[in-house]
Amino acid sequence: MQTRDWMSYIGMITGVIGAISGIAGAVMGYISYRRSNKLKSLDLRLELRRALNHLHQSTRDISELISNADQSRMGVAAARGYFQSGAMQKWKEAVEADKPELAKMVKDAPAVEEDFEAWATARLESKLVEIHRTQGRLNSIRGKYESSLRSDDEEQKQIRQEHRINPLGR
Repeated sequence: MQTRDWMSYIGMITGVIGAISGIAGAVMGYISYRRSNKLKSLDLRLELRRALNHLHQSTRDISELISNADQSRMGVAAARGYFQSGAMQKWKEAVEADKPELAKMVKDAPAVEEDFEAWATARLESKLVEIHRTQGRLNSIRGKYESSLRSDDEEQKQIRQEHRINPLGR
């Protein structure tokens, strides 16, 4: 009979150890879950700051690009004699439409200095998606004006070539 008593004690002891291990595992799991959420939130805040820095830098660069492309297009148009043409009017309207759109993108984006510490993970994610969407629109505008500058460069090469061949326009 004594063997049965020891067996029950051993069973009881292993049961208590198992219960303690289970509780400790649950506590550690919860702590790890909270910590991983904090790290995820930190990663999102860092990514959001990086995206915002890139967005603000892109808007400054694109603003300068628009100005350069506009001057280039006007110079080529003046050299070709179609400065007052409908195509130039359309170009000027497009430039004037893109400038406020660019300003609106900057205004709608949060400031880089903003504190995102209190933001929930879902809000960080949605803002990051919004910033990436805005960056896509900026890239589209950038492509438009970079293409315009390349086209103007080719046109300027042709104008110089024509001037070398026929310097006085005869």
